[in-house]
Amino acid sequence: MKKIIIIVILLLLGAGAWYGFILSKKNQPVAPVEEPVEVVSQSVTYSAATNSDTYKEVTYPDPMTKAISEPDELGNVLLAEDKMFMIEYFSNDEVFNITLLGGDLLQARVAAQGRLLEILGITKEDACKIKTNVGAPFSTNEELAGKNLGFSFCENNIDLSPYSQPK
Repeated sequence: MKKIIIIVILLLLGAGAWYGFILSKKNQPVAPVEEPVEVVSQSVTYSAATNSDTYKEVTYPDPMTKAISEPDELGNVLLAEDKMFMIEYFSNDEVFNITLLGGDLLQARVAAQGRLLEILGITKEDACKIKTNVGAPFSTNEELAGKNLGFSFCENNIDLSPYSQPK
């Protein structure tokens, strides 16, 4: 008889513990489920390289008319794309974003800056006045990621000769 009483008591204690556990989980707030985020651009945003007023001194065609893509929901467009680089225009900030995609970064920057000059019909001197970001994502170069590399012909650029590949 004592064994039956002990078994019943243990079962009641187990059931009570289980009930308490369930109640404690019921009263905890549930974290909201986050909606998936659509990736708009593969580029990293960097700080603009020029004085925010000097870009107003340069005349060039509306970049939106030179786009090779439709504007995304933020008004950003793709101006040129190559295996070595991608050039975007961020209309809200009036910034030209150049992403170096890999390989010889020195050669990629030269090709990208030349392509942007061609698209806009501007001189190197004018290119140094507009708002630009020239960068390499972490997947391309961990050391340079997040830095504005600048145009090779403008002041305060980062020397990419150490990242050039021998021919």
